[in-house]
Amino acid sequence: MAVRKLLSVVVVGRDDGYGDTGLSPFGLVPKLNFMERLVFTIKNNVQNFLTEFSISEIQYIIVDWSPVEKGRFIYKNEYFQNNLPKLVQEQIVKHVIVDPEAVRDSGHSPKKFYEYYAKNVGIRQSDEAEYCLITNPDIFIPLELTNKISKAIKENDPKKYYRPYSRIDCDEQLNKLAEGIIFTQNGLFQDQVLGTPASGDFTMAKTETLVNLGKGYNELSSDHRTSIKQSSMDGELIWNLYNNGVMPSLLTSSILHLDHSKDIRGGSMSDVPYENSTSWGMLNYLRSKIESNVFLINNVKSTGV
Repeated sequence: MAVRKLLSVVVVGRDDGYGDTGLSPFGLVPKLNFMERLVFTIKNNVQNFLTEFSISEIQYIIVDWSPVEKGRFIYKNEYFQNNLPKLVQEQIVKHVIVDPEAVRDSGHSPKKFYEYYAKNVGIRQSDEAEYCLITNPDIFIPLELTNKISKAIKENDPKKYYRPYSRIDCDEQLNKLAEGIIFTQNGLFQDQVLGTPASGDFTMAKTETLVNLGKGYNELSSDHRTSIKQSSMDGELIWNLYNNGVMPSLLTSSILHLDHSKDIRGGSMSDVPYENSTSWGMLNYLRSKIESNVFLINNVKSTGV
């Protein structure tokens, strides 16, 4: 029987060129496309994590949400295959593909990208790891921060969630463009105390804590769940953790965010506790293994959880 892993790193996306056209918020033309950002962060993050953990202790879960074309999977992208070492692909990276028909069957548009529903799938697929780190495919985790993550995991505290000190926006050469402090001193409890800003970029806790106390990202609220604009759902998970007795903990290091163009997002954040559906994260759909470390969630309802 395999030893339970210490850490799952969850990222979500699909091979649709997100963030590749138009200007970034800093008025720059993105130099790296989506797949280049994804490969860059996986390669470098895995390398940094391997200074603290063994190969058998970590996994990188990529949730490929509703691919835009049949068979156009992230793991089959030529650039992805050519630029990630075989060891990483076979030993560490786990792909979970959510079939468009499963998205349609759940009442949503398979053409839209539902970031936080995809992240819920990643959390649920992390049940073999003690800790789950939810991040994004454009987030580089420096060596200093991986050291802090390792120390946090050794605490083994189910009543803490972890956030970094700041998010540093960078160009493709990792030159600093701007910095946003996570626990910003603005007088707002949700920001200053809970650290909600940019929490979709980095939130870490024990997997059982995210499942049983955080309860995943809220799939029941009608507020901004049927729209592609799902901003603020990341902060609502933070609120739900806090409302269920899980306290914030600061990791005194920063994440680096690779600059790219982005859509205007909207949505108000609620601090009201929620329970979520019992099958959040598409637990009521069947997951089938289609290749080594590649799984497909299709629209066949599972008989169990």
